[in-house]
Amino acid sequence: MSAQEYPSLHFVVQDLSEQMLSQARDEGVSGRVTFQRHNFFDPQPVHDASAFLLRQCLHNYNDLDAIKITRAIVPALEKCAPGTPLLLNEVILPESGSTAHHIEHHLRQVDVTMMVVLGAKQRSRSEFERLLKQADPRYEVVRTFDNPMGVGLLEVHLKASLDK
Repeated sequence: MSAQEYPSLHFVVQDLSEQMLSQARDEGVSGRVTFQRHNFFDPQPVHDASAFLLRQCLHNYNDLDAIKITRAIVPALEKCAPGTPLLLNEVILPESGSTAHHIEHHLRQVDVTMMVVLGAKQRSRSEFERLLKQADPRYEVVRTFDNPMGVGLLEVHLKASLDK
């Protein structure tokens, strides 16, 4: 996906690293892409988004840190229009035994590598759901776009209240 494909959209790209942000280029998108330094452990400063996207971030962190990251987005989601999604673009592990053995074996090897190298992990949909509920009980996974060979997408909404 590129900003050029969606001329009506504006993007805010956030990263903690000034070096990463300095490498970004405005390639014919006429100022529709803004680059902002942000630590995602801190409260999200953008409050008027149509969607928030965390792309392959959470798998680099253990559960406690992933909870902090997703909790930091809650105040921003509360200020956005109802139904504003948090999109999690991550490897979604299949439930054990639900896919071909060689695919599951490969994905579990990557999971072990994440644990050894970063103290982090890949997660299944149910693990994402538990993690999000710990961040805020109003989080709800409303849709999952699975890719059995790797990175999928979870569409997450913040329910207006726990009573609904």
